[in-house]
Amino acid sequence: MRLDEDFAYQAQSRDKPRRVIARFEWHPGALLPRVGFIVTNLPMEPDWVVRLHNQRGTAEQHLLAHPGIRCQAMHQGRKVRLALDPTVVQAVRRQ
Repeated sequence: MRLDEDFAYQAQSRDKPRRVIARFEWHPGALLPRVGFIVTNLPMEPDWVVRLHNQRGTAEQHLLAHPGIRCQAMHQGRKVRLALDPTVVQAVRRQ
């Protein structure tokens, strides 16, 4: 059995409340339900937001499972880091 609910929550460190979607799943034989939370600004129904969120996560898992894509993503991350490092070093030296 599943239950999706949404509510507004404002942390003390934030300037405005955020929309939170909670999904409760009861599994046979489990003592307590599984609970998941998604913070979003999407105006859709809670079950649609959960479905969209789950599809996105599945797509990212498939992409990262492919060795060529994973290596390319890691290589791009290194290029960005190498490009930023001299800038950061100069800023630190000035301070």
